[in-house]
Amino acid sequence: MLIIGSRALQFHFPDYKSEVKDWDFIGTENEIVNWLKEAKKKDNGIFYDFVEYVNLKLYYAKINDIDYEFYVSKENSSDQHYLKIDNDKEGLVNYASVEVLYSILGSFIHRNEVNKKHILDYNFLKNILKKDNLEYITNKRILETDIRFDSLK
Repeated sequence: MLIIGSRALQFHFPDYKSEVKDWDFIGTENEIVNWLKEAKKKDNGIFYDFVEYVNLKLYYAKINDIDYEFYVSKENSSDQHYLKIDNDKEGLVNYASVEVLYSILGSFIHRNEVNKKHILDYNFLKNILKKDNLEYITNKRILETDIRFDSLK
């Protein structure tokens, strides 16, 4: 599984001040379900559910007032590509690379739903990386993101 989002950004850049509110992961369905089962054993107060879109399954969990989001890696999805880049051993948890974080942010920065924090994080990484080395995956994720957001309308 990969830790993505602000937690991963903070891991790579501890001095960068980005608001960290939740935990975001990418993983296989098996990894996510096993993680949730283990969390449930440790804390009976855990709540979780999932929602399935045309091209994505998302698990949501709340443990001790902390929100968790799990993106299920589906066959030939951008998530599956990210896992191949940064996490080739199932069952292990790694932080996503800076390149993967930049690609993920770049995949939804064009949306009206994006917030100021995401724009700041994207520009921070853009100044460091200068270009998207995973552009082919970013483009795939842009299409996936648009399908997901448009299905909510």
